[in-house]
Amino acid sequence: MGDHVRHLRLDRGWKIRQLAELSGVSRSTISQIEQGTGNPTLENLLRLQHAFSLDSIEGLLGVPPSAGMASVVPGAPIKNKT
Repeated sequence: MGDHVRHLRLDRGWKIRQLAELSGVSRSTISQIEQGTGNPTLENLLRLQHAFSLDSIEGLLGVPPSAGMASVVPGAPIKNKT
């Protein structure tokens, strides 16, 4: 995941500082995520998803939508499968 976050950031020409300002995630946390040394919280993943203007966390993780992960939309109700 860290390599993909770095790729998304660099594709936009952003420094870690800029992503931190846009997302509200600290520079040290972003650096840890990119280096693969940190375990991001769901809140931080959602903040990064929003900063990158991605439709789902799948895009942040570099997972193709067909892989079957559920889309996460901040504020959306969680639906139980019954």
